[in-house]
Amino acid sequence: MSAQQIRELVEDKRVIVCVGSGGVGKTTTAAALALYGTLIGKKTLVITIDPAKRLANSLGLDALSHAPQPIPGARLAPFGVPPQGALCAMMLDLTFAWDDFVRRAAPTKAHAATVLDNRLYRVLSRDLPGAQEFIACEALYTLTHERDYDLVVLDTPPTANALDFLDAPERILTMLESDAVKMFARSDEKAARRLGLRFLDGAKGAVYAAFAKFTGTEFLDDMGAFLATFREMYAPISARTRGLQSLLASDSTGFLIITAPVQGPAREARLFHDMLHERGLTVRGLVLNRHTPAPDVPTEGLAERLQGAGLDAPVADKVVQAVNARAAAHRADAAIAADLERSLPADLPRAVVARRARAVADLDALYALLPDLVGL
Repeated sequence: MSAQQIRELVEDKRVIVCVGSGGVGKTTTAAALALYGTLIGKKTLVITIDPAKRLANSLGLDALSHAPQPIPGARLAPFGVPPQGALCAMMLDLTFAWDDFVRRAAPTKAHAATVLDNRLYRVLSRDLPGAQEFIACEALYTLTHERDYDLVVLDTPPTANALDFLDAPERILTMLESDAVKMFARSDEKAARRLGLRFLDGAKGAVYAAFAKFTGTEFLDDMGAFLATFREMYAPISARTRGLQSLLASDSTGFLIITAPVQGPAREARLFHDMLHERGLTVRGLVLNRHTPAPDVPTEGLAERLQGAGLDAPVADKVVQAVNARAAAHRADAAIAADLERSLPADLPRAVVARRARAVADLDALYALLPDLVGL
């Protein structure tokens, strides 16, 4: 029943955000959900901001770029994809995404060129804490609202960074609506320089190190030019950030926690559920990946049965050892899964995906996950 509820999530929602620890099959799950969306006739996009770059492999591609890349129809045809179904994938590139945003948000092409040519912009868009999270938010909003995808599946970074991603809209709005920024927005160029120096005095960590690359008048010129130019983009940044907040909290978006029967990731899954709830974001389901299935044969008397079937005793012993090891792994996984279930709401949909013998590295392997994942 739970797998069918995960299936309904893909059928009903426009945005699915996959969150969870690293190393639990989150990227693979996102790709499989996107494949199912395509199978039911949706024009689907799956996005990863995971630097491990596993999404391309899961989709049977050599690499991904920042631009949405369509999966050839010939590769999808064997799975019975209807004519209206389509699948695209992309890897978020930080530099490209920032440049693309500046071109769209700037009031004129000349204004955009001024920002893009500023050396301080180049440093800040790469090193400013929260830069990746903000631009990932902006890209998700743009791709959802300005493209005609029926379904967008987002594979977020591992848990800690994903929380930064979810908190980015509020942090951005807090900064833009601060008294200092409002004062700067109303200031002239000379005042902008003074505010720039105050900003420098308060800069810490990566930002200060970035500023240290500039000195004297050169720095002040770059700082003044950057702030004076970028302030024209405060309004569109604020508007798009509010739009993203609405999108994440809307009924068209579903958050899916991905985990595995391992103590650390299971604890993080519980924590993530609570943190999402605190932020007013609804968790629509849980996927427990890499669960060891029970052995296919009873372990009691197995050695005798194997020897009775003609196997040599040493070979039979090795088979028994393998079966016993699998039974022990199944019991351990089941215990962690049961403990996790007790700590989460009883009505939270769950899907249990069995551990595979080989890594999921192509569309055939992704398709094979769908019976466990969505009850196909």
